[in-house]
Amino acid sequence: MKLLRVISFFMIILGWLLIIGFTVSKITVYTIGDSTICLYDTTNVKHQRGWAQMLPEFFNNDVNVVDAARGGRSTKSFFNEGLWKKETGRILWTGNI
Repeated sequence: MKLLRVISFFMIILGWLLIIGFTVSKITVYTIGDSTICLYDTTNVKHQRGWAQMLPEFFNNDVNVVDAARGGRSTKSFFNEGLWKKETGRILWTGNI
């Protein structure tokens, strides 16, 4: 059920990006989450990737992907450590929405 909500949310965001993509010259997609999303060093870990690390492969140069995910964090610790507030503040207050 949780996975269905995540997929639904992601599809809504992608649909929104497609709609506004015709009016905005450069789109930035922000990802916030845990180790399933975050970037991994490909020089040391050959077979481990977060899904947001692969996301730029599906877009052209008009889309910038910013990955603010942190490995080793649960949703609760991400929120309690202030990472959620920091990242959403950066996204919301820079005129991106």
